[in-house]
Amino acid sequence: MDGLVYNKDDIIRALTEAGLQDGDTAYFSTSLGMIGVAEGVKNPNDLNHLFFEAITKVLGKTGTLLVPSYSYTFNNDNRNKPNTFDPETTPANVGPFASFFLKQKGVIRSMDPMMSVAGLGIHAEQLFKELPPTSYGDDSLYARLVHHPYTKCVSLGLGPNWVPFLHHADWLAQVPFRYDKLFFGKIKQCAKIKDIYWVYSVRALIDQSIADAHRLGEMAVERGIWSHAPLGRARIYACDYKKLFDFTMDLLKDNK
Repeated sequence: MDGLVYNKDDIIRALTEAGLQDGDTAYFSTSLGMIGVAEGVKNPNDLNHLFFEAITKVLGKTGTLLVPSYSYTFNNDNRNKPNTFDPETTPANVGPFASFFLKQKGVIRSMDPMMSVAGLGIHAEQLFKELPPTSYGDDSLYARLVHHPYTKCVSLGLGPNWVPFLHHADWLAQVPFRYDKLFFGKIKQCAKIKDIYWVYSVRALIDQSIADAHRLGEMAVERGIWSHAPLGRARIYACDYKKLFDFTMDLLKDNK
């Protein structure tokens, strides 16, 4: 059991050893329950708060924390009764840490009814400003992060196969198993509700199109792109966003 137990200092140490630094913009994918037993934690809220404090400590006052808050609000849209995405009230559909993060002071959320991202820090507002009506492609958040300095991907309890920009890369490579689909719904912004058409890349309904980035993750680890540090019974993985993106795009040139 002792090998599974960790505390806040252990989280800070692991994040730092994996390569996260003060001032970074970090996109976190999380499954905190996979890591082990945290000292003094009595419930999921305690666990989320523990990691939130450790992460913001490492990123410092000039860092920016990004967390996926996907809702897929338009996924089951109906032209006669469209769904409404409200960044302040629409629940995240990607686990407890995202739901916790959305409630924290100063956190904002991108205006994406499918793949919204929540952010806290000095760069969040600019990264989310005037995004196009599509989740992937030119000037999407995932495109902007490629050129944003000091941007890292961080995986807590999930391994190196969790790649934030995976389907953005698919879109750029024009893979044959995904295609653009037009959705319709409503978005609430500044107390006003407006109709909007949204382009989202969906997978072909065949087994071969099910997302699986395990091989990509393994190859990126072998290449030294992902760094890692032990924490509890798992590892914390971190890498430079652009390096992983460029590596992925090079692979997609030869094998879509």
